[in-house]
Amino acid sequence: MYRKKRPYGTTTHSVTLMVESGRRIGCWERIQNIGSKSTSIDLIILSLESRGRVAFPPCCTRRHAVQCFPYPKQQRLLALKKAAVKEHALPPTFLPFSELSTLHPTKFDVILIDPPFSSSFSWDDLQNLPIPALAADPSFVFMWVGSGSGEGLERGREVMGKWGFRRCEDIVWVKTNKTTNRGPGTDPPTTSLLTRTKQHCLMGIRGTVRRSNDSWFVHCNVDTDVLIWEGDQSDPTLKPSEMYTLIENFCLGLRRLEIFGRARTARRGG
Repeated sequence: MYRKKRPYGTTTHSVTLMVESGRRIGCWERIQNIGSKSTSIDLIILSLESRGRVAFPPCCTRRHAVQCFPYPKQQRLLALKKAAVKEHALPPTFLPFSELSTLHPTKFDVILIDPPFSSSFSWDDLQNLPIPALAADPSFVFMWVGSGSGEGLERGREVMGKWGFRRCEDIVWVKTNKTTNRGPGTDPPTTSLLTRTKQHCLMGIRGTVRRSNDSWFVHCNVDTDVLIWEGDQSDPTLKPSEMYTLIENFCLGLRRLEIFGRARTARRGG
């Protein structure tokens, strides 16, 4: 494979594709579009198909197939990590919420919060949690803030700022209706103009983490910022279990704390 100087105005599109067996195609396909700002990804894939360079599983659309297969090296890395966690991780530890302050001076690398907002628990109560005393430097906080129809996104950023965190990502859970088959018009009346089908989880960072130098602590670009899950009809407030996997894949810190968790979602720790 060789490289030659591209003329002015040339754009190069690199696409990694896999065949049905999950095996990586031998090399990157580099398709140049001279004098154009962009090339349709569908045209690129159709060109590859016509030359017999790629085949797709029947469950995937062409566009989805470009993104849905993880890199083999990344797959092996995650498999090794899961095996190590399974072998060495300790059983989860439970603690009543009233005893949260007794964890000090222990510091945690990741804190996950799903606030139980109600008439007896407000944003002010959330802000008063001893998160600054429990968070290490550096550390991350993941906080569910609702569908975005109210003040959740703004208040969430404000509370994170009070704790000393900077918002760095917004993870979205998209609720599907594959089994319930409920569509617009079946939800309770709200003041929103569109039917809400998502939940937001703000991600905040405390301290300085550089992805190029701090690979001992973070493993970036392993997962996406979108979770897709039907939800649990028996417990509508339950969040996707994939969030735990996302956190474990991203942050390599071993000290993790979930506040307002459930026994059924307990994870083994380091």
